[in-house]
Amino acid sequence: MFGKRYFATRKRLAGIVDSVEELSQDVGLDLDGFAEHSKLLEDMKNPFLIVVCGEVNAGKSTLVNGIFGMELCKSIILPETHRAIWYRHGEEEYDEDVTEVLQERYRSFDFLHDFNVVDTPGTNSIVKGHQAITEKFLPVADLVLFVFPVSNPWGAATWDFIGRMPNDMQAKIACVIQQKDLRAEEEVEIIIGHLKELAKQRLVKVPEVYPVSGKQALDAKQRQPFAEAEWEGSGYPELEKFISRSVNTSPERRQVLRDVRDMVSDALGKIENHMESRASGVERKAMYLKKVEGEADDVRERYDDEVVQRFASYGETFMDEAEAGLLALQKKLSLGTSLRSLFKREDCAEEVEEAVLKAVDDGFGELAAHGSHELEDLCEAHWKEAVPKIDKQLDISVEKSLDGEEFGLSQVREVFVKKMKRIVRQSVLGMKLRGGLELKIEGRRAVLRRFVASVLILLTLGGVAGAFQIHMLAWALITAALMVGMVGLVMAVRHGQKVLRWFRFRLEDGRQPFESEVGRGYREEVRRFFSDYVRRLDLVRKELAITKSELEPQMEKWRELFLELKAVDQEL
Repeated sequence: MFGKRYFATRKRLAGIVDSVEELSQDVGLDLDGFAEHSKLLEDMKNPFLIVVCGEVNAGKSTLVNGIFGMELCKSIILPETHRAIWYRHGEEEYDEDVTEVLQERYRSFDFLHDFNVVDTPGTNSIVKGHQAITEKFLPVADLVLFVFPVSNPWGAATWDFIGRMPNDMQAKIACVIQQKDLRAEEEVEIIIGHLKELAKQRLVKVPEVYPVSGKQALDAKQRQPFAEAEWEGSGYPELEKFISRSVNTSPERRQVLRDVRDMVSDALGKIENHMESRASGVERKAMYLKKVEGEADDVRERYDDEVVQRFASYGETFMDEAEAGLLALQKKLSLGTSLRSLFKREDCAEEVEEAVLKAVDDGFGELAAHGSHELEDLCEAHWKEAVPKIDKQLDISVEKSLDGEEFGLSQVREVFVKKMKRIVRQSVLGMKLRGGLELKIEGRRAVLRRFVASVLILLTLGGVAGAFQIHMLAWALITAALMVGMVGLVMAVRHGQKVLRWFRFRLEDGRQPFESEVGRGYREEVRRFFSDYVRRLDLVRKELAITKSELEPQMEKWRELFLELKAVDQEL
């Protein structure tokens, strides 16, 4: 079909228009009926209008049929001179009489999407209204073909009509000599020369003249296979090239495309500004959320500074709670318990360590619970102050964004207390009290065993001497046993005190590492507490992330449309 370049550009531009409209809806920008009520878009979509003029029996209908390769206009012996016929596209085929002298015929031929044809009454027709109808279509015609029969190309009515054509219409005119197959080529050339001479006298611009045979062209196109030689001989190739050139270079049509391009460019500019505004809004809101988080960090750091001052008292608290372990160890080191442990195995070191762990766990559990309530109060106070500012700055309702989600801090407090207890327990276990204490207690047991064994041996020997009536020896051995026992008791007491001193020293020595470890853990858990607190803003942040993720493909789509429009601009 003719004008492929123009129609390809028009189709591409129409696709851009639809995509821009779709993009504007996606980004939520109202372009004021950009693609719905724009006269420019309607003008762009209007079919290319070809008006065929000439005297009765000049061969106008045959010419049109040859151009489109089908019998669009009926060629009959008695032509329809009484009305102009406007051929338009319609899914259903029907004829509609608009006036007595104008009929619209709707046909389902695909080419009528892009081309409309007006087959006018003969220029020599005397029916009232014919000239008015013809002149109605001429101002909006894209191409006017004046058809002359080869037998009589000098018709006065047609040339008078041509002579009245406005200067700005003359560039759209072409003359067609029909039925050239009825004359020799030399005669046709002479006729062409005469037509151009007449045109020089009547027109500012001499139109193109094409000798053709419409009947021959139609036969060639309808024949299977296509009759290439016959079609070439019909003269239609040059005429069709002219029509294509007229379509592709039509100043009015190209200007409409440029106007649509400018309209689309303006729309893309508005969309770009809108998206950039949204993007900067998202960034601004994200920065404000960071600022809120920064304020929460400031609250946490101030709390950390207060906690640092408490860490010294944490060491004192540890020593106070560890006294329970000293008391438990003192019981285990009593003489009766120590002697009993020689005959019955006891996990003395483990029990002492557990006593220390339990006491410290209870004491620091209360401190952690108190601290968790302080943290909750700080967070709630910050939240109460921050929410109105967030609502104002982000233009949203934070509470509505939460939408019933549970973001209470009671569970966070419980986790905080549990983790602090675990940290304290790990810090105590890190002192390795049990291992050292087991070695000390086992050493004391070994000493006690030796003394007890010595006493028992001496008493046994004394009993044997008494049995043999060796009284002096018996008393001497018993006395020695008593003395060894007394020395053993003294050694047991002294060794127990030594173990107690070692245990106290070990606790004192572990106090500083305990403070450091617990302090570091406390800070980390406070940081985690505030991190869980600011999770309340996650849904707000998620909304911003969704908006940002939506903007990215929209911006990419905008860039694609911008490049496509640039390509169309190059074509224009």
